[in-house]
Amino acid sequence: YYNTTQYPAGSPVRVENPSSNLNNNAGFNNKQVFYNYGTPPATVKTATMNNYTGKTTFYVNGDLEIKNDIIYKNSSGYGSIANIPNLTIVVLGNIYVDRSVSQLDGIYIAQPLADGTKGRIYTCAVGSTVYTTPTEVYDNCSGGYGVAGAGHNVSKLVVNGSFIAKKVIFNRAINTLNDSIFKEPYVNSNGAETFIFTPEVFLSPPLFRPVSSPTSGDYNSIAVLPPIL
Repeated sequence: YYNTTQYPAGSPVRVENPSSNLNNNAGFNNKQVFYNYGTPPATVKTATMNNYTGKTTFYVNGDLEIKNDIIYKNSSGYGSIANIPNLTIVVLGNIYVDRSVSQLDGIYIAQPLADGTKGRIYTCAVGSTVYTTPTEVYDNCSGGYGVAGAGHNVSKLVVNGSFIAKKVIFNRAINTLNDSIFKEPYVNSNGAETFIFTPEVFLSPPLFRPVSSPTSGDYNSIAVLPPIL
């Protein structure tokens, strides 16, 4: 993803090394935007990524910390296919989702480095600090079930889109299996992480370099439910 989907250097589609954090308010519609952060990691904040509109693919050379919700504007309905947003973030490194984040719209890709390290998405983190052992998850990612975890503002995570990574570490511990019900609907799921593969994903595909023709991967309509084989 990080290499083969990029438009070549000098292309009018590319925007190189902007100085700000990732945002959708800087004229990046229909652009590929490149951030060579490395260290320290890039950050995403609500003020610039909430009510997201347009179509942008962000490339981050370095880890990415997602601090707040990322939500498409007018996600309840669009006037035409041209108005359907698509946010795709391709990270050469790890993606850390803060434990307070409750909703992420779009496609999030974490690609490993050449040596095979990284390429992971963590669903409960504070900065780049992650919790993976049972005790750490209970105390820091449980939303208050653990005594030490009380007051951390941990919430259920809903992803309207997709995670793509070498490995996704689902380390939130909201609710329990005992809280679930028979034939539980996804809209009221008691799962700690819920993924909804929304129509935006295939009706407004990522801004990637075409692999065969200018219309490769484009849809005008869909007549069957995914997966599309």
